[in-house]
Amino acid sequence: MLRYLRTFLNATGGATSIEYSVIAGLIALAIISGITQIGNSTIVQLEGIAEHMK
Repeated sequence: MLRYLRTFLNATGGATSIEYSVIAGLIALAIISGITQIGNSTIVQLEGIAEHMK
């Protein structure tokens, strides 16, 4: 029983997968915010072009 408890407490496989999940989530958040910023600046530029065409 003590050996099982020691093995359980020393296991790090789950922690590694959680860390990778957090990193992947942060990368996805950065990509989404970057795409949003590009989209917003594109809309502003297109609206400016449309105003000049009127």
